[in-house]
Amino acid sequence: MQIKPEMIREQVFRTSLRGFDREEVRGFLMVVADTMEDLVDENLALRAELENLRSKQRDLEELFIQAKRFSDERFAQANYDAQRIIDDAEQRAAAIQEKGQHIIARAEQEAREREDLARQKAREIIFEVEKTKVSLERQIIELKNRKLSLFADLKGKLEASQAWLKEIGDVDTQ
Repeated sequence: MQIKPEMIREQVFRTSLRGFDREEVRGFLMVVADTMEDLVDENLALRAELENLRSKQRDLEELFIQAKRFSDERFAQANYDAQRIIDDAEQRAAAIQEKGQHIIARAEQEAREREDLARQKAREIIFEVEKTKVSLERQIIELKNRKLSLFADLKGKLEASQAWLKEIGDVDTQ
């Protein structure tokens, strides 16, 4: 099942006697949903950018194919003309091919660089999320310890109050 930000925002938990603070849980879920929504948006933008680069690469490949076709047509026409025209057409074809290969190589390099940048950004985001997770886990442990301490303190006070009430009851019966 794929979790979506809306699912996080709409999540409802059962209440129990010793449950978490509803507002705190709701607030945390909103932060997680907003963060996830930002990540989804960024991922979509990166995918669109990658598709744009792929489209440019396809255009460059088409340009190369067209240049190759043009070169071949010129070569065929040169067969009807003179050997001098044939040599000239071969030189043009080589230049066009070199230019097309250079453009494709540059586009591939740019695509690799952008992909590397996207991967780095994703690693940074994952690192930050992990850091936040560890921090939240520590806070949860601290809250549990504090809860146990408060319950122990409350129990001690209740026992002292019961002893005092019993003592007062014993004094009144004498």
